[in-house]
Amino acid sequence: MLQDTKIVSINIAHNNDYLVIATSLGQASIAQVNNYRLMNTRQSLGVIGCKLNKNDHVISAAICSSMNDYLLTITSNGYGKLSKLDEYRITNRGSKGVINLKLNKKTGIVIEILSIDINDEILLLSETGQTIKIPCNQIRITSRNAQGVTLCKIEDVLISASIC
Repeated sequence: MLQDTKIVSINIAHNNDYLVIATSLGQASIAQVNNYRLMNTRQSLGVIGCKLNKNDHVISAAICSSMNDYLLTITSNGYGKLSKLDEYRITNRGSKGVINLKLNKKTGIVIEILSIDINDEILLLSETGQTIKIPCNQIRITSRNAQGVTLCKIEDVLISASIC
């Protein structure tokens, strides 16, 4: 691996699935998995998934099996945005993508995206170890480029989220 790089997500996907790559500054690149070449050796560096703006980095990736899947975006200050994937324009591999979430001081940066079923529950974890479990069906569905809704009010910063 190159210096200053790390793996942020490992997913199992099929050719017709969609790969969503999210950045900390609110961009998302969506492309079909069959647009990516298969790498045959351990020494392969891969291909460019998305181009990044200055001071931006990839924070997560999710696999969606259809354009009807739901995508949940979670920010460091406890905001979340639940949108259907069909609200997003499909971009080519290696593009900057589209605006996934409107960021500001109130929302913080994006920490995670998850492909969810509306009946799933998510678990949020803060820097100090506070955990919060939220049913996804209680999160209001919003448009692609909204700032989201308040998922939780916490004193510190969210660092992780997962489906439970």
